[in-house]
Amino acid sequence: METSQKIIEASIIVFTEHGYLGATTKKIASTAGVSEMTVFRKFQTKQNLFNVMIKSTLGQELSSTLEPNYDLSLKHLVEKLLHSRLMIISSKIGLIRMIIQESIQGYVPDELDFIAQISKELKETLETYQKIHQKSSGLLLDAIISGILLQYAIMTPDIQYHLMSDIEQKKYIENLISHINL
Repeated sequence: METSQKIIEASIIVFTEHGYLGATTKKIASTAGVSEMTVFRKFQTKQNLFNVMIKSTLGQELSSTLEPNYDLSLKHLVEKLLHSRLMIISSKIGLIRMIIQESIQGYVPDELDFIAQISKELKETLETYQKIHQKSSGLLLDAIISGILLQYAIMTPDIQYHLMSDIEQKKYIENLISHINL
C-alpha cells in the first residue's frame, strides 16, 4: 500500500476516534507506521490531511448527485431518496458523525460538509420535482428528510441500515414515510 494511502487510512481511524482537535499528527503517523515528518511531507498540515481524508473517503458520495426519476410519485421519489442516503450514512456512520461534529466546530470546509451537501441536493431535487409536476407539497419536505437523515446519523440505530435485509429496509422506509404523511 502506498504511504499516502496508509496515512489516509490511519487518519480515518484517528480522526473518527478523537475528532479534529483530539487527533494529532504524531498519533496518525504512529497508526500509519510512518514518521510524523512523512505525514507533513505528504500533506503539509493536519487540516489538509483532514480535507484529503474526507475527499478520499466520501468523495464519490459528495460529488455524485442523485439521478432521480421525476416520473415517480412524490412518495416513491422520497423513498428512493431516503434509501440512497441512508445506505451512505449507515455504511460510514462513524466518519459521518465525526464530520457533523467537526462541521459545527468549523473544521470542515463547506464543500466537504456532507450533511449540508445532502440537504442542498434534496432541496434542489424536490424543487425540480414540484416544478415538473406543477404542484407544491405544502411541506418543507427537504427539511423533514434532512432532519430524518441527521437524526439517523446522530442517534445509534439498533441495526445499521446497510446491513438490513431488503425487506427490513423497505419496512424501515415505509415507517419513515408514514410519519411524513405522503
